[in-house]
Amino acid sequence: MLPSSPQMKNVYSQIIPVLHKLDANLTSETLFIDSTTLDVNIAREIASSVVNAGAQIVDAPVSGGTQFVKMLLNTYQAPAISFCSGVAGAKVGTLSFLVGGTEEGFQVSKPILSFMGERIIHCGPSGSGLAAKICNNVSERSILKLVVKKLKNIFSWFWVFSKL
Repeated sequence: MLPSSPQMKNVYSQIIPVLHKLDANLTSETLFIDSTTLDVNIAREIASSVVNAGAQIVDAPVSGGTQFVKMLLNTYQAPAISFCSGVAGAKVGTLSFLVGGTEEGFQVSKPILSFMGERIIHCGPSGSGLAAKICNNVSERSILKLVVKKLKNIFSWFWVFSKL
């Protein structure tokens, strides 16, 4: 898992030439599982290069970290509270993976991902796991904003009635 698209491009620009130099049998048994949340088009470009080199790749962004909770805490400026992070979730196997790639790549990656996650969903070809995660994040944030807005209204009414 890398921070974002520029780092992915840099790393794979170094890996792909090496893949072309490997024995075809070794390359065909190589699987890349990438959990970076990055630009879908860049993920598809990288996947195409990896597949053209003879290896397999799946995008498998992670869900199950603390983003929702952190956003809620930041909204109300609550004190820091220790919640189950993505790393902790991986250790206990409770993460979710939205996987993009070939069916074969998905089937090979699924047993590996199952050590870290309970829900492993094949979303379609390369980039589909990322697209699904981005849609999920947008939906989650939209719902959170609505909930926060309603909570603010409720708390405002309680404050008004407490002053009567």
